[in-house]
Amino acid sequence: MLGTGGFDLEAFVLSLTISGAALALIAAPGGFTQPRSAMNLVASISSQKVWFYLVLFFMSLGQPWSFGKAQIAASTGPATMTLILDIRFFIGLAAAILGLTITKTVLEHVSLRQRSTAEQTQ
Repeated sequence: MLGTGGFDLEAFVLSLTISGAALALIAAPGGFTQPRSAMNLVASISSQKVWFYLVLFFMSLGQPWSFGKAQIAASTGPATMTLILDIRFFIGLAAAILGLTITKTVLEHVSLRQRSTAEQTQ
């Protein structure tokens, strides 16, 4: 474990690498598909979910599965210090914003498809 003070540096770098690769793979089809295609909608929603994971990762100090309750312990000799950060409210707020953003994206996609269908029938 490469880390100090309870922070796993190896897991941190690995998580950022995987998230970056996922964002790159998700962004690739966006330039090749039409805005009204289902693939573009899936890529947009997937991208928003990866960004939510990154927010969760950073706000949880590298422990995304703790959902905003981070605990860091440090000890020197007989003394031990523990820092507990409980920011679950902000993670919940970010999740609510994610839900609203996905809903907005789906509604925009439906509206765009309806407009393109109406234009093709005329």
